[in-house]
Amino acid sequence: MAETTPSVSEWKSRPVYTRVAIVGLLLDALVSLVFVTLTLIDGDPTTLGFFIIAIALSVIFAGLLWRFGRWALVIAAIWGFVNLSWLVLIPNPSSFFDFVLPLLFASGGLLTVVGAVVAFVQQRRGTARRVSTRRERRTFAAIAVVLLALVLLSGALHIVGLTSVSTEDKAGAIEVELRNSYLAPDVLEIAVGETTRIVVKNNDFFVHTFEIEELGVEHRVLPFSELLIELRPLTL
Repeated sequence: MAETTPSVSEWKSRPVYTRVAIVGLLLDALVSLVFVTLTLIDGDPTTLGFFIIAIALSVIFAGLLWRFGRWALVIAAIWGFVNLSWLVLIPNPSSFFDFVLPLLFASGGLLTVVGAVVAFVQQRRGTARRVSTRRERRTFAAIAVVLLALVLLSGALHIVGLTSVSTEDKAGAIEVELRNSYLAPDVLEIAVGETTRIVVKNNDFFVHTFEIEELGVEHRVLPFSELLIELRPLTL
């Protein structure tokens, strides 16, 4: 217990909003690590480099905030603003990872921006505090509760929205797998005037869309869901 006391003491010695900015940066690093883990599990390296860089920068900027003063707050605010742009990527909450990870990433960016800007202003005015007020604690607690509620809501909607196809319905159907950026098989033979049954499987952590432009077919398939599609084109 005695070994952990100095680090806790050092943490509490930092101004409140500097700590808020550091928490935001570390949250973004953690979310990026989850992205990297899911990418490695899926075997899709296309976005791996981006999130490794995001982890490194978030941790480095958190370290700069811990060690240095005003100029580090400016850099952290800029990086937080970049991460805040993930707000535009937050989709419908029915797909858990598609919704929760961008939500948490943007939340980390928001904490970083707010923390860094307020800490910078307070340092300039000489009003920086090391102890948060009751209102601030309630505000941060409310934000945490809202985020938790959104995460739970997304999880519930995702579970409710999962679909599967029975063994009987799969009989005689063409099976198509969606994973990462590929479709297998990537060529489908569909006869004109005949009914073709297709079972689409999304074996990824993220939502994918099965689309046949020529037939106007477009179906959104949740992660680890199956969907039965019946086609009877009159012309091709």
